[in-house]
Amino acid sequence: MPRIRRASALALLTASAFVAGALIAAPASADTVTIAPKSVLEVGDSLQGYTVDTAGRTYVVSESDQGVLVYAPGASGSTAPIRRIQGAATGLNVPTGLAVDPYGYLYVTNLGADTVTIYSSSANGNVAPTRVLAGVATTLTGPIGVSVGADRSIRVADTPVGLSSGRIVTFAPLIPKPVVRRAPTAVRALTVTGAKTAKKRLVTWSAPASPGTSPITGYQVVVKKKRAVLLSKSVGPAKHKVKLKSKKLAKGKLKVTVTARNAVGYGPATTVKFKVKPA
Repeated sequence: MPRIRRASALALLTASAFVAGALIAAPASADTVTIAPKSVLEVGDSLQGYTVDTAGRTYVVSESDQGVLVYAPGASGSTAPIRRIQGAATGLNVPTGLAVDPYGYLYVTNLGADTVTIYSSSANGNVAPTRVLAGVATTLTGPIGVSVGADRSIRVADTPVGLSSGRIVTFAPLIPKPVVRRAPTAVRALTVTGAKTAKKRLVTWSAPASPGTSPITGYQVVVKKKRAVLLSKSVGPAKHKVKLKSKKLAKGKLKVTVTARNAVGYGPATTVKFKVKPA
């Protein structure tokens, strides 16, 4: 019976929200707008809650499936989910509310277990949660919703049995802040010197404003005529120039691109155009 009372509390809370919305959302002086929806995503007859992450993916709590369905950005109609978190290993037990933090971790409240289960951004299938908020110390006895703050603190809407009102319970972050690894920014001051008819041209550049999260390990220099690659050369991190022999280059309009790299990968390319003419 306690679970029935909690479910009733959830229904009452939801109904109250709709009533309150009807009472205060449309005062007499408000403009009324009637428009067709931009899109409709059909998610079945047991929708308990949903959220959308920063990439546009939609996460849906499904009561009948006892799981979480994940839909691709822009999904509409009867589109199938791209992922489904479901099964005994997931720890989902009457899932009710959910939220996604800025790093993609998914948080789900479980009314049937008085827990909050947390999943990685790629969780799919019958997978165990990354972390579980559970136990007597949490004081949770009817979690129906969750949100994650900018500081990654966790706020749970709780409807304890025997209490006349719900409460918001706040917890410290449970997931360490991910280490963000970044490639270098673009090289600066890329220049090709020398006359159009010179036998040699000099490509020079300055180091990026930021090396990223690890030291620069080198640069990639590529010379092209349209799509054809005329030269591709890697140089070390201390070198900021490359000599080009005009006789090895095609005549006409060319472009040179330089990119910096570190342990993470290549940064954005910097490109300049130049011309080569017969002497």
